[in-house]
Amino acid sequence: ETDQGTPWRLLSRDLSEEGTLVLPAVMDLNTATYALQLGLGDRIEYESDTGKPFSVEIVGLLETSLLQGKVLVDETKFLQVFPDSGGFQAFLIDSREPAVAETFVNVAMRNLEDFGFAALPASERLNEFHAVQNTYLRIFSLLGILGILLGTVGLAVLVVRSGLERRSEFAVMQAIGFKDKKLEFLLGGEHFLYHSLGIVAGAMAALVAVAPQGGLADIGSGIWLQIAGIWLVGGIVCFTAARLATKQRLTSSLRLE
Repeated sequence: ETDQGTPWRLLSRDLSEEGTLVLPAVMDLNTATYALQLGLGDRIEYESDTGKPFSVEIVGLLETSLLQGKVLVDETKFLQVFPDSGGFQAFLIDSREPAVAETFVNVAMRNLEDFGFAALPASERLNEFHAVQNTYLRIFSLLGILGILLGTVGLAVLVVRSGLERRSEFAVMQAIGFKDKKLEFLLGGEHFLYHSLGIVAGAMAALVAVAPQGGLADIGSGIWLQIAGIWLVGGIVCFTAARLATKQRLTSSLRLE
C-alpha cells in the first residue's frame, strides 16, 4: 500500500537499517512464490561489487508480468552497489502504432545485429512463460487422469472381491428368497455409498486447500462437471462389478458351511 501515487515510488523508499543497506524491490508473483518461496516483506541477500553484503526487500509483486525472473530496483540504488555496470541489456519498446514499432525493430535489428540485439513481441514473450506453466498443468492433469483410472479399476476389484468373500452370506439371502437384482443393489449400493463419501471428503479437502488463496471464486462449472462425471462413472463401475459378483447361483456355497 502506498499514498505516494504510483506504486513504483515504493522503490525509492529508504529501508536501510543500522549498518545494513536494504533496497526495496518488485518481483514477478510466480517467480517469488514458486521459484524462491518468498512473499511481501521477505528479503534476499546479495553482495555488491566490493563484496559488501546488502539486502533486497520485496515491496511489490507483479501478476502476469513480462519481467519474470527479474528483481526490479531503483536505478540510483542499483548503481550504489553495482557502480561498474555498463549500459542496459534489455529494453521495453512501447508504441501505440504497431507499424511504428515494427519499423523501429527492423532498423534496430539491421544496425545492432552484431551486438546481439534481438526483439520479441510482448505477447510471444508471455506465451513462452505460459508455455512452461501450461506444460506443468498438462502433466498434473495427466497424473490426475491416471489416478482416476487406477481408482476406478481399484473400486471394481474391491466390489468383486467383496462379493466373492461374502458368497455364503449372499447364498443364505438368496436361499430365503432374495432376488439377484436385490443382492446386486445391496452390494453395489454399499460400495457406491463409500465411493460417494470419498468424493465428498476429497472435494471438501480441496476446497479447504484453495480457500486461503481465494480459489473459491475461481471454481468454474467445468470442475463440478468433472466431479459429477467421476461420481457417475464410479456408480456404473460399482453396480457393474456387483452384477459380475452375484450373477452366478450362490446356493452351492451353502454346502461349504
